[in-house]
Amino acid sequence: MLRVVSGKQATYSWAKRLRRFLDDCRHEALSWDRSKVHKARRVVAIPKERPGNGQTYRVVVTYSLRDSLIASGFAAYLGAAIDGALDDCCFAFRPVRNGEARTHHDAVDGFRVFASQIAKGTDLWVAECDIQGFFDSVPHKVARARLRAMAAKTGTTLDERAIAFLRSFLTGYNYASARKKAIKQLRVQHVDRPILFDPDAALADVGDKIVDRGKRGIPQGSPLSGVLANAILAAADERCVKKLRRNGRSHYARYCDDVLLVSTNRESCRSALDAYVRKLGKLGLAHHPPHTVRRYWGRNMRRFWEEKSKLPYRWRSTGRALGVPWVGFLGYQFKRDGTLRIRQASIRREIAKQRKIVDDVLRSMQTAARAQRARGIAHKIPPTHRIEHKVRMHLVAIGVGYPSEHGTSPSSSSLSWCKAYPLLRSGPVELQPLKDLDRGRTSAMKALRGRLTTLVNTSKDIVECTSTPAARRPFGLHYVGHSLSYHGQFLPARRTTATPVTPVSTRGGSVSARAKGITPKRGRHTCPR
Repeated sequence: MLRVVSGKQATYSWAKRLRRFLDDCRHEALSWDRSKVHKARRVVAIPKERPGNGQTYRVVVTYSLRDSLIASGFAAYLGAAIDGALDDCCFAFRPVRNGEARTHHDAVDGFRVFASQIAKGTDLWVAECDIQGFFDSVPHKVARARLRAMAAKTGTTLDERAIAFLRSFLTGYNYASARKKAIKQLRVQHVDRPILFDPDAALADVGDKIVDRGKRGIPQGSPLSGVLANAILAAADERCVKKLRRNGRSHYARYCDDVLLVSTNRESCRSALDAYVRKLGKLGLAHHPPHTVRRYWGRNMRRFWEEKSKLPYRWRSTGRALGVPWVGFLGYQFKRDGTLRIRQASIRREIAKQRKIVDDVLRSMQTAARAQRARGIAHKIPPTHRIEHKVRMHLVAIGVGYPSEHGTSPSSSSLSWCKAYPLLRSGPVELQPLKDLDRGRTSAMKALRGRLTTLVNTSKDIVECTSTPAARRPFGLHYVGHSLSYHGQFLPARRTTATPVTPVSTRGGSVSARAKGITPKRGRHTCPR
């Protein structure tokens, strides 16, 4: 943007302020020394699922815009310095190479490709491992030592200012003190019994000996934390890959602290998992105790998906008693034949978000009505069918994307929930979870209509404006259509070439409508099947 307005800076005062701000940030970064402290502006306790007593909270910090920009610059420098020492199995927080960035979609697609290359009759063994409170457990001494070791592997001599910023970054944050601030903040919100992660208790639970490694924790939300995560866990990657590749064909991937191992040899998979876990203990990190998968079907299915670490289990597409058909990784679940679906927890959260939007609309009406009642005035709302239309289109926009202008399909540039799962367009998809989202949206709209009707008919503080003929006229669009549904976004593209038809003459010598390829209209609201 500065390049665009470079010749018009005398006209745009905001461009001058932006240039001055960026110059100040650059000067501060290039003159960084050890005496400065990179301190967080605020500590925030965020609930993982829902707020309240007995619920799990995550400690997150926020930085000022100036500090975030400076940290981003140092993170880009340090990330490029250690990237050459990282294995290809690492997919998170990697710098852009040749115009392409590695994402979690690449990690999932790698497993699909590997499974497709193995014969269907060959057993595949899968193991999973997840670290408890990874960012809150990292010892500062380990972080500094691992970053220096990774830079030495690539033969890079780190700039002294980057080393000084790393020291300032770690000095400005300590999870123990941030946890105390979060508890005080929650008490003000009348949450006296929150569940916050305790690194020492987690290490004691898995049987690791607690060694005093000084301060712990790196802040979640900082770009430098991702670089440190790769530097720390690269040692565990090396141990795991070395064991995994000894026997049989195998595949391994790690995205931040989520790990998935697949091998044709069960013992090789188990030994690789044990090597990974032992290295985590030496790094001062606690893992979730692995769960033995005895049976997938029936009552054990829910427990299977709730467990975060699992000992090697058989991955098979057939035979209910012989193995597990689905494997979950990074928001996706996939079969041996490449069929994909979105994990059930993501589906439930999206349905809950649909209902929350409806609840927020009604709550805002009631709040405005109470404020107007204090003034002795009734709160006037638009016609209910107009409110329904706006809420319906809002649900469509956040779910599949806002419709393109003069069209009934989502715009290619719009952001939405469906855009977060591009792999579903690259192969066979299980559509049932997506159809559940469509039903959830319909259910939310039915609830909105019923509660709106009850609110208008029973409340004296809310008045519906239906005085003018234009207000009483309903909209023609009641059904959003197949092209704006969740499952409609991932169906194969329809054939655009028409089948040639031989014209058939009628009595008067004309050609019939069906022979011309014209489909008769069936009704006003007809939707293509």
